[in-house]
Amino acid sequence: HWTVNERSARYGWKMLPNQKASSRDLSVPEFINSQGFRDRDWAPLPSHGLPHPDPSLFRIALLGNSMTFGTSVSIEETYGRVLEEALAKSLQKNGDSRTVEVMNFAVQGYVFEQMARVYEDKIRPYAPDLLIVPVHPHDIVPMAPAEEDPDYALRTYVLRTATHDFLNRVVTGQWIPHPRSSKNPEAREHQRVDDAISFSPFKKDHAPYWQVWSNRLLGIAEDISQRGGRVVVVNLPRWRKMLQPELMEALAKIRPLARNEDAILAIDPVPVFTKAMKTLVDEIQSKSTWLVAETGEPLSPAFSPAFSDLRWAEENGTQHHPEELIQIDDMLFFVDDIGHYSNKGHRLLGKTIAKELVAAGWTAPPRP
Repeated sequence: HWTVNERSARYGWKMLPNQKASSRDLSVPEFINSQGFRDRDWAPLPSHGLPHPDPSLFRIALLGNSMTFGTSVSIEETYGRVLEEALAKSLQKNGDSRTVEVMNFAVQGYVFEQMARVYEDKIRPYAPDLLIVPVHPHDIVPMAPAEEDPDYALRTYVLRTATHDFLNRVVTGQWIPHPRSSKNPEAREHQRVDDAISFSPFKKDHAPYWQVWSNRLLGIAEDISQRGGRVVVVNLPRWRKMLQPELMEALAKIRPLARNEDAILAIDPVPVFTKAMKTLVDEIQSKSTWLVAETGEPLSPAFSPAFSDLRWAEENGTQHHPEELIQIDDMLFFVDDIGHYSNKGHRLLGKTIAKELVAAGWTAPPRP
């Protein structure tokens, strides 16, 4: 079954702990640990107070949404695990005996306000050496109005049943209305803002949302620096950016913060992704006619949620599936879900972040 979520007034929704679930296509296991995140179980925190810094451990916490959660990718191949392995090798090569632990706190669908609350409630007590904040322009969307699931006997058991899963996916919102109706003015306004930011995140009207994001991030950076940690902000590569290099990126908002704050490092893997996909992108752009498979309507690959839904046509009208492209093996996103990284994309992202951290000297042991 799919990963089970429950509503939460604090986070909007959260995953039930101790789950053995599967990805949306039921092909990839998704174990949810005892704290409600997709990762191994971590060592318990002290029963009182913050943990003492452990000089034998280099601890990194990852925020994020589905791109970091690793939708349709095994946990061992997510960029968090790739980062952990790459840094462990780097430390060992330099004679550094510390153990690297990357903790993945990503939850599918979260915007930055939800991630910030995860930091405050879940990550802060661990006092990580580094907090990695991956940034996608959609992250500035305000958190939607939220409420708790009603409590009743055996609730967490019922939420895990196939019957509840069927009701949630098929019945609610179709045969019976959602608990919070879309006719609610507050919900309607949130949806309007979400749609507007999704379509044009850097529009002048959206500057206040970026300011809120910036202030929230600076507050977190100040808090974590007081405990000896630092923040790494990663500009996440996007499919559209590969095909439309002129697009503005969140990096334009990230770099000023990193220049002015010693506790913030900006990492931009976009050039690495662009170089790795150049031959494929050139081939895609050389096919002048791209059509929606079902309707035959022309559509640029940059605007398709699923590249697999398109066909490229020869002059004689013969149509071909994207997987017939000669350089398709260079794809760093899923062909049928270009909003998420493929296994190859995760590997490149993790290795790039590790390389940048080492080059910036942010993996060095703290000074005595």
